Amino acid sequence: MPERTAHAPAACQICGKTEKQAKLVPAAVVRSSLTERIVMACPAWSADGFICTTDLNRFRGEYVQSLLEDERGDLTSLERSVVESLARHETLSANVEAEFQKKLTIGERLADQIA
Repeated sequence: MPERTAHAPAACQICGKTEKQAKLVPAAVVRSSLTERIVMACPAWSADGFICTTDLNRFRGEYVQSLLEDERGDLTSLERSVVESLARHETLSANVEAEFQKKLTIGERLADQIA
């Protein structure tokens, strides 16, 4: 495992972007299932290097997508959107109750209050 000095610069093995080591993930801690996928895309991958979170998240998204496709076949547009959102660390849920409340008629709201 590489020596980790938070403020020392290091480069991502995938994109070559240089960052402080604190902002990079040591390759040695990446799961083996992801490492296999990364090595296929970047044969020079080394457990002694680093990977940026952007590239790691991209490989994670590809991995989740491949698992879903293996289990379910082709993904729907919604499933594909969820995988892409996961890779970008976006929020996937909203306040469903608030959205539901907006669509209630006055009579439905009144009935809910009486109940």
